[in-house]
Amino acid sequence: MSFTRKFNYLAAVVGLLLILAACMPGAGQGPTETPAPAQATATQVGADEPVSSDDPTVTPAATETPAGEGEVIIGQATVENIDILILESFPVQVHVLVRGYVGDGCTEIDEIQTTPEGNAFMVTITTKRPAEAVCTQILVGFEETIPLDVAGLPAGTYTVNVNGVTGTFELAVDNVAQTEEPIMVDPVSECLPTEAGLSPYFNVDGGYCFQYPNRFRIGDVFPEPQSGEENIMAVYGPPQDASLEPLQAGLSIVRQGPAGGRSLVEVVDQAISEFADLPLTRSQTTLGGQPAEVIDGLPGRTANRQLFTIYNDIVYHLTVYPTDPTFSVVKPDVEVLWEAVTGTFTFLPASFMESVSAACPAGGEQRSPYANVAHGYCLVYPSYFSLNEIYEQNVTTLSGPALDQSLEPVQAALTIQVEGAAGDRTLAELVAEAISAFPDVAVTQTETTLDGEPAIVLEGLPGRTGSRQLYTIFAGVIFHLTLTPVDEAFPQAAQDVAAVWEMVMESFTFWR
Repeated sequence: MSFTRKFNYLAAVVGLLLILAACMPGAGQGPTETPAPAQATATQVGADEPVSSDDPTVTPAATETPAGEGEVIIGQATVENIDILILESFPVQVHVLVRGYVGDGCTEIDEIQTTPEGNAFMVTITTKRPAEAVCTQILVGFEETIPLDVAGLPAGTYTVNVNGVTGTFELAVDNVAQTEEPIMVDPVSECLPTEAGLSPYFNVDGGYCFQYPNRFRIGDVFPEPQSGEENIMAVYGPPQDASLEPLQAGLSIVRQGPAGGRSLVEVVDQAISEFADLPLTRSQTTLGGQPAEVIDGLPGRTANRQLFTIYNDIVYHLTVYPTDPTFSVVKPDVEVLWEAVTGTFTFLPASFMESVSAACPAGGEQRSPYANVAHGYCLVYPSYFSLNEIYEQNVTTLSGPALDQSLEPVQAALTIQVEGAAGDRTLAELVAEAISAFPDVAVTQTETTLDGEPAIVLEGLPGRTGSRQLYTIFAGVIFHLTLTPVDEAFPQAAQDVAAVWEMVMESFTFWR
């Protein structure tokens, strides 16, 4: 090889080495300092809107940890901004969307560590790259979605810090999972009337309550399966005549049993399937907050309006009647009854029903249950009796069937009145006050008990039909029971009188 060719060869090699040296990290640069990370604050703007911490200032990566030959260099990713995402769920889920970059083509995300510190989440994103790698000197962007463990956290404002970039989010309520049905804090208030003229009705076996006009009465309560249904009750308006089957407004509620996975539309379709040729009207509404469908035009003894709904896979079926224009005299009662019941209908929480059922006697064949939630007592009574509650007067009356067709028919009746606080009076003093107005009447006093509480029964007090009265005090409150007629002049009522007295005395329970 000639000298000239050797010189050119060496020159080419030296040039190549110089080019390679220029590509090495830090080539041609002196020592530099890494500035402190800049911070940007994000503020939550909505329950499901991202919260941004965009800032024009770029946060450089932290100083890398030196490494020996064959090792990796550990550093921190540069975070440009974060978005805090609050997902529409309960318990709430919170994710942090992080955007940033790493310093060269050889660097990659290593670990993401989240550490809760009080009301803050400290998130560290580290990077790694081979220590001796020859890398392209370009910035490489990244985007990471990081879930935060917010389950069980109390309501409040929380801070998120991701490699020095911060944001905040707020939990409006305690973020605790509801593993059980929500407990109604005060189930009494859901159905106790706030307007005069209405009374409450609680059907614990059926799982609902509502308000009804107190001039109406409750009847036909069958708490056990009858003809395949699980629970039947009815509300009746004042009779318009004195016949055996008087014209009157009525509303029945049937708990029909499981829907078996059927939708509401399927349940209604099946109910009206045999009346396909009739001009039925279907409309949508709600009952107790649940979707419901109303059907007008179904046949019956009189025209009627029917409603179907499903709650906890149980079908509920309401029917109000008569809606036929022929019976216009009862139309006001029909509409008042329908509006009162459907407007106040509430499904009872399982926890409440369980507490009442555990304390109160169960109904059964010819035994209808009654729970007076306002005053904390319950009982069962003969199913062929009707029930009327005058809420404003704290009076509940159980009435047997009328035994004649007069304006004031003979019938057995048991009235329960909660008279208010006894104050400092003893039971004996209370009874003495009750009979003091009749000094010339021979009144018989008999000591007994009512649900284990001392009670006194009075016989012989004057009245149109004679009465038996009982007084007791529970939790400082006076309870007064009156049974009529007990006069021997009304033997036709004797059987009903004995039946209701024995059943109520045996089952009466103070449940709270």
